[in-house]
Amino acid sequence: MSPPPVGQNPAISYITNDMRTEITNFRTHLIRLVGRSLPSSNILWHYTNFAGLLGILDTGSIYTTQHSCLNDSMEYLHLPRVIADELKRRIPATEDADMKSFYEAAHGELGDTDISSTGHFVACLSEDEDDLGQWRGYGGGTCGYAIGFRANDILTAIGRRSGTLLMPMEYRVEMHERIASEVINFTTTLYRHHAAGFGSAVEPFSEALLAEVASGLDVVVSCVKHHKFEFEHERRITTKLLHGEHEQLVFIQKQTLLARHLPLSLLPTETDKLLPIHKVMIGPGPAQGVTKIAVGDLLKKYGYDPSMTAKSEVPYRIP
Repeated sequence: MSPPPVGQNPAISYITNDMRTEITNFRTHLIRLVGRSLPSSNILWHYTNFAGLLGILDTGSIYTTQHSCLNDSMEYLHLPRVIADELKRRIPATEDADMKSFYEAAHGELGDTDISSTGHFVACLSEDEDDLGQWRGYGGGTCGYAIGFRANDILTAIGRRSGTLLMPMEYRVEMHERIASEVINFTTTLYRHHAAGFGSAVEPFSEALLAEVASGLDVVVSCVKHHKFEFEHERRITTKLLHGEHEQLVFIQKQTLLARHLPLSLLPTETDKLLPIHKVMIGPGPAQGVTKIAVGDLLKKYGYDPSMTAKSEVPYRIP
């Protein structure tokens, strides 16, 4: 196979449709690898502040966040670092010069996968009801809110949108290492199978292949999290910014960055007017009773049953 004409995108010429199909199938395999059943309660909780609660009720949508704009802005680098560590072990033990060069290139691409500029957005939910860690991390400590959504209805809602998934987070160290190893093995096999056909153009083919594999890891990267966060029992809605949707983006200035958000409808069907809310819990605070009544009135204003409220039983207060 001859090199592409000057100025042509290498990935377009070097990566065939068959290769892309293999990469897509491998991505699907990894997604299934980290999958697990929904909680028996069928309820997933979104911890937020009042602005978040009001926005969800007002729009029927949840704000998804571009992955690199989450509270932990470095978490999307966790899986790439595990891959990088595995490549560091393999490089010195590889005697074949071509493969050593390929692993070194992979270390720079797969081991440093940066999805901060991609159109990959997530919304965070927890399997845990009334959880202290969630109140502290996402409900503002005191005076926060947790919206309990029916998980099966969320699946129905996001099923209307292409490329949108409800994914559990994978915290197990052994699974992180397995995923890293499988990513490297798959990419190596694909490279070995096709490299000989590119002759002197093998280096740009290698670059294009690694870039293509890295771009297909976005969902998996977003669902692999350090084991110290296991207490969160998190699930994520993952979606892509589609063509023509930039006008829907919402921008919020945080302390250190400008965050990008994409509203995502959680109405089960296009004719539904009410979200699949099971309960709204009022977080720890000095005036839970009064706030519970107010939230009931707020729900009634938007057409919901005002009795779908509860008070957190977590004895947590900020002095």
